[in-house]
Amino acid sequence: MATYIRKARLKNNETIPLNMDFMFTTIFNKEKNIYVLEVFLSDYLEIPLSSVKGNLKILKRKLLINNKREASNEVDLVLNYNGKLINIELSNERKSIGIIERNIVFACKIHGGELEYGNNDYKDIDDTIQINLNNFRCNKEKLVNKYYLADIENKKILTTKFRIDMVDLVLGSKMCYNINDKLSKWCRLLMTKKQDELYNLSIYLLGSERGEEFMSEVEMLCSDDEYIGLYTKLSKKELEYNTYIAEAKEEGFNNGFNNGFSSGEKSGERSKQLEIAKNLISKNVDMDFIIDVTGLTKEQISTLY
Repeated sequence: MATYIRKARLKNNETIPLNMDFMFTTIFNKEKNIYVLEVFLSDYLEIPLSSVKGNLKILKRKLLINNKREASNEVDLVLNYNGKLINIELSNERKSIGIIERNIVFACKIHGGELEYGNNDYKDIDDTIQINLNNFRCNKEKLVNKYYLADIENKKILTTKFRIDMVDLVLGSKMCYNINDKLSKWCRLLMTKKQDELYNLSIYLLGSERGEEFMSEVEMLCSDDEYIGLYTKLSKKELEYNTYIAEAKEEGFNNGFNNGFSSGEKSGERSKQLEIAKNLISKNVDMDFIIDVTGLTKEQISTLY
């Protein structure tokens, strides 16, 4: 059976950072991982963990779809905490007006959806907080900037029921070991690429048992070929080619090794490369790719078609 070979592997002690979209949504949208969100919100909102446990629910990510163009619109994470809606958005794109406007639209849709159908008493609407976890510098000095709808001229907040928070993950990650602040530790946990550091932060924030459980989940994802492909930006075609190479090299090695006994080591090596080329040709792999893998010339490979 051929062994799967990747062009790119995770280095020793390397982990796929949790601020990658696919890692974040896979881990934090799982009901079984809600214990992580409970601790995070307890630390973020500075409320006792006991008041969060059992009162937090993960809601569906799909927003109300008004037309086909919006069919793919999804928020990263929506939580219900005792009626209060908390939308967590992870942003890896640089700060721009477009990103800010997009997140505001998401927050407004979520806030507007809180009022039950047929209920026109808007004072019944509960709080909505959007937490933007920004993987770029967005605040000058503070780790978190909080924004409300306000009357600028009179310096008066119109409502406290709608709030948007900007969290500077980069700043928090740098502050992590300089201040005794749990939110900065969460920032570092989301950004680190070091497995041992992620482990230590997980144990510190979640406790020994839950930290070990969380790390098992992360390590499982970090051993998945597709996740490594996404992280290293390998295309689906490249991942398929890696499989083809594994199969072709195994067959080529066996045939070349056997031929080597009868015709000498140099001839055996040549036979191995030719066998690899034949197997890649049978899988319709590009000529340039075959040349790169085998070291054969275009003319030598052309004779095998």
